[in-house]
Amino acid sequence: MNIIMAQFGPRSSLIEPSFSSFKKFFSDSNFILYTDSNIKIKDVDIKVVKSPFDKNHYRYGNRNNDYFKVLGLLESTSELSMCVDNDMVIVSDKVNAIISLTKRFGMCIPCNPRYLVSKDTIIGEDSDKVLDESLGTGFALNMSPISFFNTNEKCKSILENYCLEMTKNPVRGPLAMWRAIWKSGTMPCMLPPQWCVCLEHCGIGEEIILHVGHDKVKGFYNK
Repeated sequence: MNIIMAQFGPRSSLIEPSFSSFKKFFSDSNFILYTDSNIKIKDVDIKVVKSPFDKNHYRYGNRNNDYFKVLGLLESTSELSMCVDNDMVIVSDKVNAIISLTKRFGMCIPCNPRYLVSKDTIIGEDSDKVLDESLGTGFALNMSPISFFNTNEKCKSILENYCLEMTKNPVRGPLAMWRAIWKSGTMPCMLPPQWCVCLEHCGIGEEIILHVGHDKVKGFYNK
């Protein structure tokens, strides 16, 4: 399996704690980092790429992270790939179920604790505030981890539409992903909150991956 990461600007070399955590549980995987910097990191394949986004935009790093993680899934030569942000910590060996889930459904993506696309669209950073004909009643998504089985053409269409959406009309990743899903007419396997525990779900039980980029999550589980 290939595990894809993407870090741009001053955060280019920041891949922990995700790198160590995922390497522990998926030791045979290859790690690939998309970045705009000429850096070297042990046991990581570096892909220096040109960004399609405005470097002066305050969300430059976020947009590249959201775009190149997904592009990395499409470009991966591995049958099964997964992309992750740099602030994820695995806390259960049930994480290995991602392999069976991905092979079965073609693509897995975690739910967003805002739940509704409308709420994520209205209050989320880097949103154009535009709703489609679903009126924002669909399920809002998170962007890490996302897994993909490259023989599934329907899910491949989601990822391709996502990349087109991001380059045509850059917005926050979860919103672009919903629009890609809507356009494709295919719903991937929605992972429950245990796969990306955010501050709203601290103490939910049976946790699999913690989003420790949220200080509340890190503090709660350090206790």
